[in-house]
Amino acid sequence: MQRDGWKCSQCGSETKTLNVHHVQYLNGHAPWEYPKNYLITLCEDCHAESHGLQIKPEITEAERAAWEPEYVPVELPELTSRNDVEQEKDEMLQFITEVCALEHNYFACIESIFYDSKANLCSFKWTPLSSLLKSEEWEKLKQVAHRHISQFQWIDGAVYGKGCEIL
Repeated sequence: MQRDGWKCSQCGSETKTLNVHHVQYLNGHAPWEYPKNYLITLCEDCHAESHGLQIKPEITEAERAAWEPEYVPVELPELTSRNDVEQEKDEMLQFITEVCALEHNYFACIESIFYDSKANLCSFKWTPLSSLLKSEEWEKLKQVAHRHISQFQWIDGAVYGKGCEIL
């Protein structure tokens, strides 16, 4: 980010939250092992756009009230570990357990979680209800994932959580 002058390389924004974007992924390399010319600084909006994601619009209080009834039955999201690794299963279950304890029905926004230790990445599939989340709610879910999952794919790119240090 310092190399790019602490601004988005695409739109030039200096006020939006900045992310490091991997221009190309290298097989067998941890994200912190990439050469600097494979990385650029993007704001959250440009980064989401580079991955083909849309920024979610804010919703009205009426829409939110309709989304948060007193009781919403939900099924446990599908949890899959490609290599059937116990640590991966533990991390996903710890994440789900904390999400269930949150004050809103965030649990209903997660369709599945897939962990692939060979790719060093855990990814989430979201239900249509996730489109109702505000940016601070996405951040709350991201913080929960950060506490429990070693490395995961989030809307703004790969994130290193529990037990990972970036050198």
